[in-house]
Amino acid sequence: MNNKTDKVFIVDAGAIFFRKIHGQCITVPEVINEVKDDNSKLYFSVVDVKVKEPSKENVELVKKMAKSTGDIHKLSDTDIKLIALAIEELKNGKDVTILTDDYSIQNLSKNIGIKVESVVKRGIVETFRWIKICKGCGRPLNNKTNICPVCGSEAVIRRVRVEKNRRSN
Repeated sequence: MNNKTDKVFIVDAGAIFFRKIHGQCITVPEVINEVKDDNSKLYFSVVDVKVKEPSKENVELVKKMAKSTGDIHKLSDTDIKLIALAIEELKNGKDVTILTDDYSIQNLSKNIGIKVESVVKRGIVETFRWIKICKGCGRPLNNKTNICPVCGSEAVIRRVRVEKNRRSN
C-alpha cells in the first residue's frame, strides 16, 4: 500500500502560475524556464519542488506513444519530458499525478494510464487519438507524408474519440 511519501505530483507551469503546488512535487528544467514573472518566481522559490531531467529512454518512449495516439503533433518537448518524468516515477513505484491544464498532456497521459489533475480549467472529459487524413478524399495517411499519394491534396489532423471519461481522473 502506498503511503503519503509515495504520492508524487509532476508539475506543469500552470500550477506555479496559479499557486496550486501541493504535496511532493517534481518538474523538468524547461518548466522553470517558463516562469518569468516576479510573483511566480518568488512563489516557486518558497515551495518545495524538485527539478529533474527524465531519462532519454523515457523521452523516446513517450514520443513513440505520442506518435501512436497522434498527440505528437500537439505536444511540445517540455510536455513530452513531463510525461516521461511521470513514467520514470511510476517505474520507481510512485503514485503519480500530473498537474496541468494542457489538454494534450491530459489526453496522452490518460491514454497511457497516468493520472492527471487540472489546475484551473475543467479537465478533459473524453480521450482522443489524432490521425492524419487527406483533406480532399478523406483517406487516412501515415505520419510521414503531408500530401495524399492518391489525390494530391494536403493532410490535416483530425481527432477520433477513444473513450468517454468522468471528469479529470
